[in-house]
Amino acid sequence: MRKGRVFGGLAGFLVLLALIYGIYLLVIAGEFKTIAPHFEGSCAQVPGVVGGEDIALLPGGDSALIAADDRRANARGPELRGGIYIYSPGDPETPPRLVSPEDAPTSLHPHGLDLHHGDGRTTVFVVNHRYPYLSGHAIEVYAWTGAALEHQRSVEDPLLRSPNDVVAVDHARFYATNDHGSSDAFGQKLEDYGRLARAGVVYYDGERFTEVASELRYANGLALSPDGGTLYVAATTDRVLHSFTRDPATGALSDHREQFVGTGIDNLDVEPDGTVWTAGHPKLLSFVRYAADPDKIAPSEVLRLTPGDYGLSVTQVLLDSGRQLSGSSSAVRSGDHLLVGTVHDPHILDCTMAAE
Repeated sequence: MRKGRVFGGLAGFLVLLALIYGIYLLVIAGEFKTIAPHFEGSCAQVPGVVGGEDIALLPGGDSALIAADDRRANARGPELRGGIYIYSPGDPETPPRLVSPEDAPTSLHPHGLDLHHGDGRTTVFVVNHRYPYLSGHAIEVYAWTGAALEHQRSVEDPLLRSPNDVVAVDHARFYATNDHGSSDAFGQKLEDYGRLARAGVVYYDGERFTEVASELRYANGLALSPDGGTLYVAATTDRVLHSFTRDPATGALSDHREQFVGTGIDNLDVEPDGTVWTAGHPKLLSFVRYAADPDKIAPSEVLRLTPGDYGLSVTQVLLDSGRQLSGSSSAVRSGDHLLVGTVHDPHILDCTMAAE
């Protein structure tokens, strides 16, 4: 009888712990937030790409490259090739045009992308997930001809366990995030819901990879400061922006700092004056439900982080319930136009910002 009471009490205690932990996850995921949509300006949906997850401006800012992949369709199968598209901000009536080759690499499912312009040429780096998903990864390197992308090489390594984003240092070197330490679906779910800090950053020096940051939670977007001295890393599930001082000679990172931004930030983009733009997921579990079910929506958010004497000041520029765009993942500004990408929706947003 006494043993039964002990086990009953233990079971009740474990249920209580699970309930408390569940509430904790709901809180840190932002599920109790009130979404009051706003934007100072107007937005147009730009169809023609599905899952335009990351966006990068080409030199001059008159055109943007979009990394797109229909992730839901590929999860069901058969394979549907992704691509890199070009779009001109301010021209939503003209759909984005495919500029990546249709035969190289043989399997293309883009995630993050970045580019480097120098010496009169532009090199584009793209995170690529082999099909089926989780079966292998690479960083694809392209040359931009001015009209199309020419595939140069694929960079692969066991340290690319679960790459998410890439940021170029020059035409050969780059950093990439691993959003998980595990490379299998079960291990990744365990990291996400168990709050395990197993994500990190790797550096490629043109010949080999090294891990330069570890023990992060869901390391996502990457960006370099204009002088190349600071590396920014978005940590989605922690809702923080990490920053590291970078050694330009070795790529090593030091002086780790973090700033709480209060939303599940995704990709990052840095302007010449040091302003950081990011889009993300104010309700992370709502995003998970939307990712699994196209009939669901998830709110979108764009933040502007402005450098100041005491770090970066955070301004919420756009908040949407998910009806214009669900699952926002990237934001870049070109003049008075703000482009917003998405993980799954069949369009991006081209927003015209009101004069400040």
